[in-house]
Amino acid sequence: MEKNNFTAIANSYSRFKIKKITMNKPHNDKDKPKETNIFYKTADFRIRANEIDRNGKVAFPNIVNYFQETAWLHVIDLDLTGEELLQYDLMWVLNRMKIEVFDYPKLHETVTVKTFPSGFDKFFFYRDLYLYNGENEVIAQATSTSLLVDVNTRKLATVPDFLKAKVQEIDIEIPPLPIAKGKIKPIRAADFQSKTTAKWFDLDTNNHVNHIRYFKWILENLPNIVHEKQQIKSIDIIMKSEATLDDVLTIQAIDNQDDTYTHQILNEAEKVVVQAVSVFE
Repeated sequence: MEKNNFTAIANSYSRFKIKKITMNKPHNDKDKPKETNIFYKTADFRIRANEIDRNGKVAFPNIVNYFQETAWLHVIDLDLTGEELLQYDLMWVLNRMKIEVFDYPKLHETVTVKTFPSGFDKFFFYRDLYLYNGENEVIAQATSTSLLVDVNTRKLATVPDFLKAKVQEIDIEIPPLPIAKGKIKPIRAADFQSKTTAKWFDLDTNNHVNHIRYFKWILENLPNIVHEKQQIKSIDIIMKSEATLDDVLTIQAIDNQDDTYTHQILNEAEKVVVQAVSVFE
């Protein structure tokens, strides 16, 4: 099976109807989505002992976990799961995700994820996600870009008419976050490098490496001193191509000398699987 590049140029950009004024800062409880609107999804998570780091705060990959779980529950509610799309020989593929963290909750705190589809165009679907603490303050936010791929050809698919009709019904009340854009420069000479092999429990239901593993791998490739002295402020990650069972992957990073790091993951053919930029503080 050929592993195609899933990155494409978006055309005919459209955002859903906005009712309220644009917000430039994280919002609070009064701006939370209405529970009666099926185009919003809410999920609560109590932070468990196996989800924290050695400082007693939730580890960054688990914030990604909370976001992924809530988005998955939402597509079930909307009848847009992988099973439904397989009837049309289509599957969802996450293309890009940018996560910003303002505060890290601690062990046994309960946090709430709110998510909603925030737009679409010819090829891409956009989703926004917010993480609230117990005081109803936004402590993390993310925007994700997904696309549809033909399961037979593994090529990019345009949005089918039945899906256009469904998403056109969406009416949101929280202004959408800016879409992550721009290219990430490839790494020519890495400062840090390691290797890993994609194993059985790294895979998702599409038989790809789960994107949460990519977050974990690129962060663990950095020297321990980075994590000891700083915490992750944001990550912008692009999934460029597939990785599947038993693929041997090379994980690389460079220190940009400004509290940011550029990351990439290559397969054995030296094709780029993942690119990312992380910001620490």
